[in-house]
Parts: sequence; C-alpha cells; structure tokens
Amino acid sequence: MNYTAVRLCISPVLLSMSSIAVAQGDIACELPAEIFGATYQIARQSVEGGAVEAETVAAETEKLVLLRSANKVMHIHPMRNTADVWERNAHGGVHFSRFYDSHQRGIEFYQGVVAEPASRLNWDQAYQLLPAAVMSENQVQSVRERPGCANVESYRYTVEGDAYTLEWLPAQQLVLRLVVDRGQYRMSWTLQSVEAQPDRLSEEIQQREAYITIDYADIGDQESDAFFRSLHHGSARHDAAHH
Repeated sequence: MNYTAVRLCISPVLLSMSSIAVAQGDIACELPAEIFGATYQIARQSVEGGAVEAETVAAETEKLVLLRSANKVMHIHPMRNTADVWERNAHGGVHFSRFYDSHQRGIEFYQGVVAEPASRLNWDQAYQLLPAAVMSENQVQSVRERPGCANVESYRYTVEGDAYTLEWLPAQQLVLRLVVDRGQYRMSWTLQSVEAQPDRLSEEIQQREAYITIDYADIGDQESDAFFRSLHHGSARHDAAHH
C-alpha cells in the first residue's frame, strides 16, 4: 500500500473523566485488558535552524480524543467544537460525518463507490492515526520488552522528505508517540491516557443524534440555514478531506 500521500491532521479534545491517565513514561505498563480509545497531546512548534537537536521555541499544544469500535471511529475536537465519525461497511467502504457542536449541525459524506486502497487508508488513519502500511513497509528499529508492560516497537522512516519517528504499541494498535520533522517545523502526538469504558463511543454519538444533519450533496439547497449557507462553497468538503 502506498502511504506517501498521507498527511496527518489531527485536532484537539478534552480529557475523558472515565479514561485511565498515567505518566507517559509508564503508560505502556498500565494498560487495561481492553481499550476503547485514547487521548493524545498534540504539540506544534518551530525548530530553530531546522535541526532536530536545536533549541526549540515553546510548543502550541492541543488534545485529541479517539474513540473506536470494530467498525466505527470518532475523533472529538472540543477546541473546534467538532466531532468526526467514520463508519466502515461490510464491503470496506468508509462513510464520514462531521458534527458541529456549537451549531448542532452535521454533514454526511457518502462514498458512492468503494475505492480501495483509499477506503482502507482512510480507515487506518482514523482508527490508529496512521496507515497500517507504515509498519508493514518499514523495518522495526528496536522492540522494548519489559515484564508486565506492553511491547513497544520503534520505527524511523521518511514520507516525501519529512522525517517520522514512531513508538508503536502493536498489540493495542495505538501510537505511543509520533514525531514528524518537516524542515523547521515539528509536530508530535503523545499518548496521555486510554479509554476503558466500552459505552463512551455510543454515548458521544447519541448526544449528536438530535442535530440537524444533511447530505453534503444537498448543502446548496440549504440557503435558509445560515450555518449551512456559510459552508456552501466547498469549505466543508475541503475540511473533511484533511482529516
């Protein structure tokens, strides 16, 4: 699978009161038997001189909450007041919806034709933040094994000139830490806590069932709705294409 075109674009979230939060250095040793999601800290910063070891300026930080089941994934972005949902059907197609919490509105993007490998790529990106091809096409640099702890695999690879450093929890299919260096710019995702409550995903989706939700194809017919009218000229699809 070719993943060279993939660009990670993740946004903020609030920590769940039902999540299990531990120090990042120990989190691989305190994981529950079943995991239904994770909270990440995302940091963006400039790197002086473009060198990884160089002095860096203060990072801008956000949070991302990822909730997932076998065929449904949700990313909650409270700083944007949005939530994204991916649903996978029996044929491998992926249906994407975005909810705008401040406006209690939603837009659905139906996939008319299953487009593999694009559907699989989109699903992997939602479910575990990066394509499965990363692990299958790159050699493991090292494996950290400790009694009573989850194994951690380390990878280093490049995508279109960007340098990626990944710490991966293979049994849990979770990113422990991911750092992307792109010239004088660095972005990182660090696992902060995991979700142990199986009902959290369905509860979050249920909270948004009362929203006014339309198909993207009908957005041009919503001139009487000020919010949908503001998205009429392609901004909704543009935003969706980057998540």
